[in-house]
Amino acid sequence: MPNWCATNYLLRGPKDRIQDFCDKVNACVDKPDIMNNDFGRLWLGNLYAVIEKETDIGTILQADVRGCIDPDPDSEACFCGPEGNVRYLYPEKDIRTGEKNWAHIAFSTQTAWDMSKWFNKMLEEKYPELEVSFMTTDEFGNFHKCHNPERLGISHIEIWHHDHGEYSFDTAEEAAIILNIFGLDFTKEDIENQSEEFCKKINEYNENHEYEELEITVWKLV
Repeated sequence: MPNWCATNYLLRGPKDRIQDFCDKVNACVDKPDIMNNDFGRLWLGNLYAVIEKETDIGTILQADVRGCIDPDPDSEACFCGPEGNVRYLYPEKDIRTGEKNWAHIAFSTQTAWDMSKWFNKMLEEKYPELEVSFMTTDEFGNFHKCHNPERLGISHIEIWHHDHGEYSFDTAEEAAIILNIFGLDFTKEDIENQSEEFCKKINEYNENHEYEELEITVWKLV
């Protein structure tokens, strides 16, 4: 039984390319499953067939399509399938420029063990115009990986504190919050670049306070 991995994606770019991606995903809903599977119509194998225009998935690793698209942009790692009857992913107006010819879209994938290498490669090759950001972790927290070139929409540090719940914040706030709560002094550059000193001190803090409620989770930049 694999560990399930949730990857939350945020795509930004020209509206027509976002729409094209949405159309490809939506086409899976009405497409017969190309192989028996437990992932439903939004199975990555169906998306592979739509995008590559072929039904033979023998050319890639089965593990790369072992999972599905989940319209929930904040799904957690635990394969239960997409909740409800949500069928469509809608493009939206770009939050940075407001231009009508730009859009952004948020969704997730649920996959076995790790994120799908095929899915990421497909986005890179088929949609090079789109800016791709993501956060990915498995259900047991064995890894926390983040890709966010523009530092927008996806945080790469989270703090759990018994008085305040979960912190998820922009880079500009991180140094002050870490200093105020943990007494650890870092520059903005230390945090943004995940310097060796930064990672060492965070790991040491978590190890020394393993049984306390305070914890810092650093999402490794990839």
